[in-house]
Amino acid sequence: MAAILKINPDNPTGIRVLNAVLQIRDGVGILREYDGVRANAIGTSQAEMAAVFGAASNGDAQGLSDRWGALLDALYNPGNAAYTHFALLRDMIEAVNYTTS
Repeated sequence: MAAILKINPDNPTGIRVLNAVLQIRDGVGILREYDGVRANAIGTSQAEMAAVFGAASNGDAQGLSDRWGALLDALYNPGNAAYTHFALLRDMIEAVNYTTS
């Protein structure tokens, strides 16, 4: 599924869908950008993770780190059993764009 999917921004429903996909793409991008900081913080301690990312408790910090790491692993590690389940999401966030015509 390598085709670029174009959505007309003049269509109100289409632009809402486009914006939703762009928010997902941006969110995943931010998680990828800060993943090294996450790994270093949790590698230091739960308290460090909580301080760096504003988690309410050490347990919340651990949970955030666990889920964050698992999501990125499922999205981008072909060796992960969940990788194939995320193929459609990867395809959608990488292929959807808008057209001005």
